[in-house]
Amino acid sequence: MSMTQRLTGILLIALCTGAVVFAQPPAEPPAGVLPPPLPGAGPEVVPNGGPRWLRRDSVMTVNPGRDGPIGQEVAVFTGPSIPIGGGILSGQMTAGWMVDLRARAIAFNEARSAAWVVDYGLGYIYDWQSSNAPVFTLFNLPVRVEELHRFYAALGAGREWYIYDSAMTGQPGTNFRFGIDTGGRWGGMRANIRTTFPNPANNFMRRYDVTGTAYWGAHLDYQVNMGAWTWFGGVRTEYSLMFSDILPGFNSNLQDLNLLLTTGIRY
Repeated sequence: MSMTQRLTGILLIALCTGAVVFAQPPAEPPAGVLPPPLPGAGPEVVPNGGPRWLRRDSVMTVNPGRDGPIGQEVAVFTGPSIPIGGGILSGQMTAGWMVDLRARAIAFNEARSAAWVVDYGLGYIYDWQSSNAPVFTLFNLPVRVEELHRFYAALGAGREWYIYDSAMTGQPGTNFRFGIDTGGRWGGMRANIRTTFPNPANNFMRRYDVTGTAYWGAHLDYQVNMGAWTWFGGVRTEYSLMFSDILPGFNSNLQDLNLLLTTGIRY
């Protein structure tokens, strides 16, 4: 056999052996051994199990960006509503009563020591006639305003601060918070008006109007952490200015001082 034939045979054997080697599948790891995870893969896992965004040990479920959590509250405000100025209605009415139902979204800072607040709700105010309400002329009739019924939807925003500790739920303890806010109300008002005529069959009328109100308030609350939720109760002082033209020819705006008790829960 010549040298050329020998070299050709060796080359063919080498090529066939390489093709067989490259055609084999890659080796698998032993049974029960998993490859290590890639760096940065998967959500952060916290000691109590589950990713951080699923935890319920605080006042929120998701942290937006690098800021603090978002909390939610529902609350009831109720107390006397006292006319303190404005137009003719302030002399006709005495202290009434206010009930306000609110839902609030609370954007905490990272330390949970302060928060921006947006709230919205529905409310009702009832005022009755002052014992010394003066008689005035409306549509050429001598009258007094006997009752005011006010109902509204409200939207506001404010800022609040937690005095002794953070606002975190899920931990035992108590705390105080102080806050200020402002906003507006849009609704309606009904005035029940009675004439001074002695004939009871013809001495009553009603007037209706759409009203707008601006308000400014401050509140102080005591809160108790109950585990997954927090109870709070406190006091609220509010000044409001209502705009109305329910009595034609008269200034029908009304200023109120509202002295309210509050209670609710945060979750």
